[in-house]
Amino acid sequence: MKFLLNTTPWENSCGLAALSHVLTQNILAPMKRNPLNQQALNLMLSAFSTIYQVTELNWLQLRNLLQLYQHPEDQQKLWIGPLRLILSERLLSQDEYRNTLFHTFVAGLRHYVLEEQPNLTDEYANIYQTNKAFFEFARASYWRVRAVRRIDKERDIFQENALQAYWQQIGYIQYCHQHKQVIHHALMLTAEEMSHLCDALEIEFNIYESAADNSLSFNPINHTCKGFEGEASLDILDVICSNHHWQPLTDSMSEAFRQQLLWKNGYRQLGHHSYEALRQAGRAGLLCDTKQFTAPLLHKALQLRVYNQVAKICQSQADKRDPDNGFYNCIDEVISQKDLSMLLTIYYFKPNTRNYILDKSLRMYGTAFVADFLKYYQRLPKEMTDTRNWDGEIEKLLPCIDKIDQDSDLHIVIRKGETVKAKKLITEEEDIYLENQYQVSPLHLVCEKENLELYLRLLLAMTKKFRGDISVGYRNPFFQVKLLRIQKKIEALKNIYERF
Repeated sequence: MKFLLNTTPWENSCGLAALSHVLTQNILAPMKRNPLNQQALNLMLSAFSTIYQVTELNWLQLRNLLQLYQHPEDQQKLWIGPLRLILSERLLSQDEYRNTLFHTFVAGLRHYVLEEQPNLTDEYANIYQTNKAFFEFARASYWRVRAVRRIDKERDIFQENALQAYWQQIGYIQYCHQHKQVIHHALMLTAEEMSHLCDALEIEFNIYESAADNSLSFNPINHTCKGFEGEASLDILDVICSNHHWQPLTDSMSEAFRQQLLWKNGYRQLGHHSYEALRQAGRAGLLCDTKQFTAPLLHKALQLRVYNQVAKICQSQADKRDPDNGFYNCIDEVISQKDLSMLLTIYYFKPNTRNYILDKSLRMYGTAFVADFLKYYQRLPKEMTDTRNWDGEIEKLLPCIDKIDQDSDLHIVIRKGETVKAKKLITEEEDIYLENQYQVSPLHLVCEKENLELYLRLLLAMTKKFRGDISVGYRNPFFQVKLLRIQKKIEALKNIYERF
């Protein structure tokens, strides 16, 4: 079974974006110092060096660039310029493809010149766009001469030798050079051109189509475009083309979920960049030194659990995009502790860390943890800028939100502070250890209540029932923030109970 991945439609480069996904996966592959063969690597480094104007580029710089811009669409955009350059140079050396396109060129020219209202199909659109002046000149000449005298269309307008000379010396070269231009209405890639590019990078190429029953399955097409057909290919690119939009396919459900997650909830740093601005951002990323250190102020605020201070630091550093600065070290520590409140604070006030947080959390704890994390994030107020009120928002959210799925009756009355009903339910054998889907028990909620009298009465009722043998089962990540404080409360209440 195969799953569909997203590609950016930016500058008609969805085909290149599909290929870039495979290349990014190989470059960022774990436990591989150099996952590419030397020829393909040199070809890519040369293209990146030319496009982003960086001399003596190495593989680690390219890897750091893709780690800096972790959103899938940002990564795809960074590849488009270099891949267009590789394609352009590859096509210039393909004499067979030059001759194949010549017949398409003649057919398109014939249609454009002879029809009173020509309507070029997609088959001829790229050739017309790159040879527009010649097409216009030929059409104007034909209709001017035809108005004076009758002419032999084949002899006077479509002399194959003259057209062949133009195509070989001018037309095809313009066609290839136009392919490396990342401009508005850039050339769309055909299946043959995708195959040539994959061959240059030693990648197998397979085209699929949707199943006839409109299900989510895909069937391979018996196509002559196969990409690289050698013995040891770098990887395999499976794609589908629907309405002229290329999208890659993957066999991995987790890979598809990860890309969809980042595509929808991640942060696009290059979302509104022009191509020139993108080149400047890419060059800065390639020249940026990798830093590994811990931001002392942020680390101290995290240790002291000062939410407002963490929010203020993140807000002040919101535009900094170092590949591996102190924020990433601190984020690793927060994620390893499953400290949801601090993770939400960083995620909220420093948006350019969102891709890293989502990806790291997904790899460490799976989809359930990330889905719950995003559910809590959606409960936060939108576009909050005053960090002084952040403490209150976090306290309201974690853990005493209004209602959580799979809450028992005891959960609900404790949330509402209804002590009498809660004591009655405890007496009626209601399970104080019964956890909801977030591993939150009624005992957790009681310990989190700020009302001393409320949790004192409830805990005394619980300790009386269980003969003083109660404890907080601490498996839930949402409660690690207050672990020590809760344990102290329980010990204090046990001492009070012993006096009665």
